[in-house]
Amino acid sequence: MNGMLSEQTPQLSAYMVPPRTRWSDTGHSEQAVPPPPVVCILPRPGNGDAPVETINAESVIWWNDIQTAFWPALRRARNTLPRYRLADEIDGMLHLPTVLRHVLAYTCRSPAPIRSLAMLTRETRYAKSTLEYQWRAACRKAAWEGRLEDFFDWLLLLHALRMKAPRVTWSYVATSLGVHEHTLTRLAHRLMGHSLAAATAIGPAKAWEAFRERFLNRLAGISPN
Repeated sequence: MNGMLSEQTPQLSAYMVPPRTRWSDTGHSEQAVPPPPVVCILPRPGNGDAPVETINAESVIWWNDIQTAFWPALRRARNTLPRYRLADEIDGMLHLPTVLRHVLAYTCRSPAPIRSLAMLTRETRYAKSTLEYQWRAACRKAAWEGRLEDFFDWLLLLHALRMKAPRVTWSYVATSLGVHEHTLTRLAHRLMGHSLAAATAIGPAKAWEAFRERFLNRLAGISPN
């Protein structure tokens, strides 16, 4: 069955701050859950305004530049998310079968985690047999016995670790992602060898390093050290 990959809308926020309104008054910095990347659209600064460098946003542009600067700013903000950089990296793995490469990148860019191969086939309309065949071909070429299901599990766990914050419970994170807390506990143990508490203490950056070492490099044909 031929697949269909629709255009994905990045999960981003754009704040238009009126003149004489302080950035801190927007309440952006008070959110418990890490927000999506932010583009802040500001009037030109005047005397006494806070320096742009103090604004907690991934991209800052001026109102009068919005027609030319807005979409490049969105792309810069998008690329602060590791999963979007991962999607771009997978797009560049030309040794992977074409359909497989496209659907893996699609999975990375999905605003809501794609939790299984069944979900991916429903969204992309590619046949499960096609994706499984291309995955096996990629693993044979890399001399690796990886599981396609682990790709979805890693992304789900990494998404969860990014959402976790001191005032956010694991129960809330799991519910937001459409899974049970026990599922995240099991994934942390199986993929990282840690409890959720230990994975949280290690932090998302170290978790991404583990994903790259244990999964992505093997898919790319890079032998472990």
